[in-house]
Amino acid sequence: MVDENKQVDSVEVADSAGKHNDSRRRWLKKAGMASPALLLLANRPAMAAGCTISGFMSVNMGTSLTVHEGATCNGWSPGNWKNDRGQITSAAWNMTGLSPSTPFKTVFDTRSLGGAQIRKVIGGTPENNVVDYQSRINQTFIQELQGNTKTNSITQHAAACYLNAMFLQGGGAGSNPDPWMLNYPTADDIIGLYLMYEMSHMYPQAGVTYQLERGGLLVGRSDNMTVNDYNNFFVSISDGGGSDDWQSGL
Repeated sequence: MVDENKQVDSVEVADSAGKHNDSRRRWLKKAGMASPALLLLANRPAMAAGCTISGFMSVNMGTSLTVHEGATCNGWSPGNWKNDRGQITSAAWNMTGLSPSTPFKTVFDTRSLGGAQIRKVIGGTPENNVVDYQSRINQTFIQELQGNTKTNSITQHAAACYLNAMFLQGGGAGSNPDPWMLNYPTADDIIGLYLMYEMSHMYPQAGVTYQLERGGLLVGRSDNMTVNDYNNFFVSISDGGGSDDWQSGL
């Protein structure tokens, strides 16, 4: 079980005042030409499979998404979101529909899974009923992004991943998106995978595993994921590596 009081080092992103102002203007210009998120996400190229849970698990089980082309997967980091650097301004937060003070557990809840479900798997057989579970994390998004309340980086980076996904769903990619913006996992996938981690590794039940489904199809299973696998997945898609090109307007 996880010790919830151990601190985590957060990701710091350095930027000059001039670059901050220039990049903010570029972001606002692009955001003004934002295309509908559903159109953006419905037209993912085939290589995007590696940026999904199923693609991650099936392509190279137990390894980081960095085995794929990094620019197609890595989004803004916890440091980007918490530091109000570059593109991450109040306007970007507004596009997510959240504020820094939003409680983490109000979002990471099975009732937020509009198009997905989690089922218990006991003795290899999934139960008919879906799981009703809300995260036990009481901190706000900004507290989790700061990374000073958990034992590892999973919760911290899951918070950034969700913000990235909601930013894109809100149309934040604009008309000239970076590669990672085209290929990013859905908010449902991020919520579902994180909740399977919390139930399986923070508050486990003996003999119980979980599986995430969408439209009756299997997306991921908790018994195939170690703590390192969860960490690799979330860190790989929120490591900040996709930020520089976007901020410089390339």
